[in-house]
Amino acid sequence: MNQIVLWGIISFVAWSSFSTWYYVTKIKDFGESGTIEIKAENQPETEARESETLETSDEIEAVTEVVAPEPLVIEEKEILFEKNRSIPIDERKVLELIGSVGEQLEGRAFEIRIHGHTCDLGTESYNYNLGQQRALSIARLFKSAGFSAENFIVESKGELENRAENDSEENRSLNRRVEIIIKTIDQ
Repeated sequence: MNQIVLWGIISFVAWSSFSTWYYVTKIKDFGESGTIEIKAENQPETEARESETLETSDEIEAVTEVVAPEPLVIEEKEILFEKNRSIPIDERKVLELIGSVGEQLEGRAFEIRIHGHTCDLGTESYNYNLGQQRALSIARLFKSAGFSAENFIVESKGELENRAENDSEENRSLNRRVEIIIKTIDQ
């Protein structure tokens, strides 16, 4: 009977270790399979700071001051796409942008908002999905350059937020875009 209990405990420990390892390395980081996590809007955390003030009676009192840092927009770029495509027209330019952004963000907390847009050709549902695919394609490029998927907020705007009127092919081409907005969150 003791041998059965011992084997049960050993099996449980082995299974727990394996399942924890599998979750951490295979399931939790979906980014390795090409899927990007979509995260709800990030609120900057407040930072508590302690300072000392000298009272007139020569007593030192600790005072807590709450400082809410303002996000700083350091980069706002647009990337254009061909009609019905989710691959950028100039991928080399996008990779250069990602490289320069990586240098600017070194050692800083940040969020990357990636908004996919379309022109008005097609149904609203189709354009919403195309906008999402465009945003995800850019997020994948950031991920392949070493950015963590947890920093992304990926969103489709579809045909709803135009840069230009959809009255000519030239104007429609301006609406087939992805906007990248990168905000630092000073800590």
